[in-house]
Amino acid sequence: MKKIIYFFIDIFLLGASIVYLIFKSKKLLGQSWDDKNIEKTIVLGSGPSLKVDIDMVFNERDRSQIYVLNYFAFTKYFNEIKPDYYGLADRIFWSQHATDDIKDDNKKLFNLLDQVDWKMNLICSENGYKWIKKRLVKNKYIRVSKVKSVNVEFKNEQINLFALNHNITTPHFINGLIMTLWHAIYKNKKEIEIYGADFSMFKDYFVDQKTNELYSSASHFYKNTKAQDNPSYKYPREKKKMLHNRLYQQWSGFYQMYLLSKVAKKKKIKITNLSSNSFLDCFERIK
Repeated sequence: MKKIIYFFIDIFLLGASIVYLIFKSKKLLGQSWDDKNIEKTIVLGSGPSLKVDIDMVFNERDRSQIYVLNYFAFTKYFNEIKPDYYGLADRIFWSQHATDDIKDDNKKLFNLLDQVDWKMNLICSENGYKWIKKRLVKNKYIRVSKVKSVNVEFKNEQINLFALNHNITTPHFINGLIMTLWHAIYKNKKEIEIYGADFSMFKDYFVDQKTNELYSSASHFYKNTKAQDNPSYKYPREKKKMLHNRLYQQWSGFYQMYLLSKVAKKKKIKITNLSSNSFLDCFERIK
């Protein structure tokens, strides 16, 4: 009985999503610099495995288009790789309610972006588009475009895939890697390689046995700052999320990647996960 009810709810939500798309916009992306004539696309996550794999990225740079995200600009590799796309999905990058430590990190990040002197596309969530575009307006080398989020959590997997395949909805952008990979798929990149997709944050949660507060010791490819050492504490005005919330986010991240693997196969896009350490089991690996 529940399956029948969920099915009809999904059909209703699908219809509402189609109507929303018709009246709002048929385009989910903004303008960007023209793409190069390239052989492959490389999408870099922020996982610690990238410390080991970064040399492989350099070996493929000349014949690849590269996506990076989050605080990649903090690393020495930013100006060496000169990425084509830079992704910012989390509201942490433009929120005025974040901690002072996070604001300090963001000030440094955008100062580094101010210095970009090659053609680069910055893609971001639509909620941060206006703020980021205004902040970077003086840099003629950066074009800012928004990735519109039309996230509907259908219960039925086939309806989910139908909506994604026809660009009716988008994945839930739980993290920046999901957004950048979706962007690459939407742009119909035919050969995509992923590095730094550890997806191991669920291993790093721990609960203080006296206060019951949840903490995370997640590490990244780049060196953690003070703010990044305690990602559970981002917004002082908001209640901290509990473990079930965080684990649901982790589950959703894995599920979105699984759906993207299915969408890519439908579009005949080859995605290979070349991360030396990764919990993602939905993409092809090199044997």
